[in-house]
Amino acid sequence: MLAEMIDKLRELSDAAAAPKIQKVEAEPPYVYFLNGERRQAQVHPRNHIASSLDMIVRFASRDGNEIHGNLSCFYDRKAVVFFFDDSERRDKITMPLFVSKQLKTITGWAEKATTLKQKSLILVMRTMFKDCFSPDNFIDTLRTLKWRSLAESEAEAGKTKVSVGRRIEAEVSGKLEIPDEITLTVPIFESPFSGITGRIQVAIEPQVDDESFLLIPIPGSIDAAIADAEDKIGDSLRASLPEDRVYYGSP
Repeated sequence: MLAEMIDKLRELSDAAAAPKIQKVEAEPPYVYFLNGERRQAQVHPRNHIASSLDMIVRFASRDGNEIHGNLSCFYDRKAVVFFFDDSERRDKITMPLFVSKQLKTITGWAEKATTLKQKSLILVMRTMFKDCFSPDNFIDTLRTLKWRSLAESEAEAGKTKVSVGRRIEAEVSGKLEIPDEITLTVPIFESPFSGITGRIQVAIEPQVDDESFLLIPIPGSIDAAIADAEDKIGDSLRASLPEDRVYYGSP
């Protein structure tokens, strides 16, 4: 009996010594009272999603003009990430970067060998790559070409190039030649950086077996175009934010 009373008193003593935490409905969710003392829990870092660089600059400005705080800004080909305070709460704004449809298409050609029929190639150049290709007469060149069998061209073998089985010959006088490669000047990212373009060289190789064209981006040209676009994004950020707070890379 005495032992039970001692255990009960010990329990009451422990309960009295334990910290008492209370929540008050009138207070914000992060405010609590510990043993009657009002305290504030650390707020979970916020991650806003921005749709433009201007939105980031406006968030960073106390009065619309002055950039303040222990801010930092990181950028690469995936996103622009802005931290309001790099040492405490690390509230941030993220602006994801999305690759343009044109660059996705070209990247697909690099990842997997792609051949297009004559009509399909003309359509792609007229739509997806409208006003993006050089030489300017590339579509005209494609339209004036026809495929002929080797037997039909043997008589001119000494004057023109002959492929095994078939060859390409211009229908019109002047014999428009298919270029070895074309240059595509395309947006690298979607909005808000869709105005940043890059030049990518693509080799064009006729496929005589099925009368199509193999498209091969020149190695390194895609990465070079993306790297140049990243540099331009960095220049835009440094023009609006403190230059020593802008970093290339991911946080």
